[in-house]
Amino acid sequence: MSDQEANVDELWQAYVRAEMAADETLLPFLAGLPHIVSPEHPVADDIDYLAARLHGREGIYALRALERCSEVDRRRLLPDLFAAATSAWAPLFIRARRAIASLDRTWLETNIEPHVWQQLGPEATDEQYRRLAELLDCLGLADLLNQVVDRAAASPDENIREVAEDFRF
Repeated sequence: MSDQEANVDELWQAYVRAEMAADETLLPFLAGLPHIVSPEHPVADDIDYLAARLHGREGIYALRALERCSEVDRRRLLPDLFAAATSAWAPLFIRARRAIASLDRTWLETNIEPHVWQQLGPEATDEQYRRLAELLDCLGLADLLNQVVDRAAASPDENIREVAEDFRF
């Protein structure tokens, strides 16, 4: 084994140990949030604790914790997940998109549209249009994506119109 291969193996082992240690602390943390682990004993602020962390530097870790939560709790956080899924930071939006994609498809199709139009207010930027179009494309929500593309195509901003060109089927 070369020195480079040994170094890669050491780095891999360090990563595995860190992930195992994180799992050992994550499960007791979730157990300390009664609403998340026991819907029979809801405490409204528990899921809000994780929601608040989605919007800061700890967002990626909050999303990791949410992977262990029930779908009911992930549904409650759709507005927060939506904001994270359309953010500019790739590690956050990738994991948030996965969390949204894990939701029941019928429920998601019924509940996502208000968040789309809220995101695309008069001050929406081409970056917001792009992240939103990527999310809808990732989720396979073609009808809603086409509506967003139509709105982008009608924009006076050439950068927003470029998003329409990139996502037009």
